[in-house]
Amino acid sequence: MTLKKREQQAILQNLKQNTSAKITSTSLLESYTKVVSLANSLQIALIALFGLLGAMAAPIAFNSNDQQQLNIFWLLLILLGTHFLSLFIWLIGCLKRTNVSANHHWFNVLLSKLGRTMRLPKEVIEAFLTLRFGSSAGTWGVARLLHCCWTSYLLGGLLSAVLFLMTHQVHFIWETTLLTQQDFHSLTQSISTLPSWLGFPAPSAADIAFSQVGIDQQPEDTRKTWAIWILACVFIYGVLLRLMLAVLSHILYHQKRTAVWHSYTSNKPLTAKVSSQIVDPAPTNQSDSQIVPPRPLESAEQRSTSLDQICYLFEWSKSIPTDALNGCNAASLNNAEQQQAYLQHPIDHRAIIIDADISPDRGSLRFLRQANATTESFYLHGNAFVQAWSQALQEREITPHKIIHLKD
Repeated sequence: MTLKKREQQAILQNLKQNTSAKITSTSLLESYTKVVSLANSLQIALIALFGLLGAMAAPIAFNSNDQQQLNIFWLLLILLGTHFLSLFIWLIGCLKRTNVSANHHWFNVLLSKLGRTMRLPKEVIEAFLTLRFGSSAGTWGVARLLHCCWTSYLLGGLLSAVLFLMTHQVHFIWETTLLTQQDFHSLTQSISTLPSWLGFPAPSAADIAFSQVGIDQQPEDTRKTWAIWILACVFIYGVLLRLMLAVLSHILYHQKRTAVWHSYTSNKPLTAKVSSQIVDPAPTNQSDSQIVPPRPLESAEQRSTSLDQICYLFEWSKSIPTDALNGCNAASLNNAEQQQAYLQHPIDHRAIIIDADISPDRGSLRFLRQANATTESFYLHGNAFVQAWSQALQEREITPHKIIHLKD
């Protein structure tokens, strides 16, 4: 299986800060490809299972009495009832715009369990769920899967019903306590509107009269008309409707998924003729003409001070730079609890070391701005996003004197 170039770039960018540096890019892409194959196989298996269930359910719906009589509208209700109920629930969920992650949580859990069984790296599975089922992409991705499953279910039921009607001769009847024959005719004509547009014949008043319960003889043409009409209703209101929704969900899923990939590939490491950018910058009231360009940074060698402060590695994911730390025993600020403790228990001579090979984001910058009052220095370790970090920190009122480039 070949991954798209943009997805390859996105997966490498995503895993860059969550995976050990000892794992090569080739190994990451191989593991990611296995997860993609697993997810595709899982979806195909679910679609095939629904098709099998539909093929098994149709003969049960066509189960008739000793006189081989089938109630027409009761039969339609059995064949299409659960389909319309699930479609109604799905539409209500879309209108309410519920939490998108909850809409596809079941698929994430199922894929994660299968991935662990196959011993696939947890980080790669999480990256796959982020890149292919993150944000609203997951909502439309699972919507596509659900509509494909129901299409398979209804198609399996339709083929099974065709086989049943080809091998059995049944009498289609209708009976009611509250409705008249005219009411039944009007209802039939209303349902027949869409099938008639596609060339399927609608039952006539004579067909309805010959199908009333208590009529012993039913013409062969009437039985054939009812059979084609029922099959046409299942095809149009079931298979065709779900197939159209599956195609629509597929288009929206690809659009949202591509947007997720673009959010990663648009923040690639700096290259020639490409300026640094801040991911998700915080709003500012300053106009463009008032923005002061960031001052150039000093290196640790240019500064008389050394790393004799209490050091904290901020959201650190790569190996600890022991040479650069010069014996400093560094603590970690990798989660919300550690960061909250840092803010609540200030002490003197503290320094935060930032991984400058990862682009800044708003959440990280918000914490660093809060920590500025009780932090003596901010060291940038790495080279890829040094200027982006420098600009972002200075925009958050951290003086250039406190920002030092700690070179590799």
